[in-house]
Amino acid sequence: MKRCTTLLFCICVCAGIASTASGGDVCIWTGAVDDDWFNAGNWNGCSGGYPCTGDNASINCNTCNATPAIFDDGAVSCTLDDLNVDATTQATLALDIKAGTLALAATKNTTIRGDDTAAKHATITVSGGTFDPGNLQILGGGAGEGKGTLDFDSGTISEPDSLTMQGLSKIDTEQDMSFSTLDVTIDSDGANATNAEIDVLSGKTMTVADATLDAAAGAVTLKKSGAGTLDVGSMTVQSGGDVNENATLWLNGGEIVIGNNVLALDGGDASTKEALFDF
Repeated sequence: MKRCTTLLFCICVCAGIASTASGGDVCIWTGAVDDDWFNAGNWNGCSGGYPCTGDNASINCNTCNATPAIFDDGAVSCTLDDLNVDATTQATLALDIKAGTLALAATKNTTIRGDDTAAKHATITVSGGTFDPGNLQILGGGAGEGKGTLDFDSGTISEPDSLTMQGLSKIDTEQDMSFSTLDVTIDSDGANATNAEIDVLSGKTMTVADATLDAAAGAVTLKKSGAGTLDVGSMTVQSGGDVNENATLWLNGGEIVIGNNVLALDGGDASTKEALFDF
């Protein structure tokens, strides 16, 4: 079964294959037939096709029959206007990008949202192909509630236009990853006192231009497992202008490199505050 694409449109020309949605549809995943993103029977509101260039794709349903949704066609390139994996309605919702290119248009958003009232989790996994997330938001609830996760196993993730992490949220990367032109802000959720975390796995490098860990009430963590490297240009740890919470830099072996030896602690010297640096 062959699918053909152009830079502007994803157009199916093979007999018997439904055309992709057009005109900025809001496509809602049901997984009614199987786990295939490209099967028209798995979507509602998609003009008889699957979401591609110019469309909004939402994996946010009360009774999804199949999850994760699988994006797995090396011949297809789609540029969405919005991508939403939102587990506020079902216990576990996920998208796995295995081949092809799934991108967000300029200024558009990818949202990965765990529920803030129950243990309902949302995940985007990149295990092949290319993912360009645009403005990336990874959101979660409090302790024991839903987590939002970006899991980078293989393939390519383009540097996002912006990155917001809040509440129980995580980036788990087994590949080199860069935010070299981007300030990264990781916020704990003050109301729920929980963790936001970036974990760089053994042997890989995450490069960050500037990082802010804002521990309003819970812990925020830049975590490096094994011999991975977290290379940060400069870092500010703050909690309402004062370092008085459990902001944590966690190294489990290996090293952390902070460019120009800059480690700014808003509100005073680390020796007089309750910030924890676990090296």
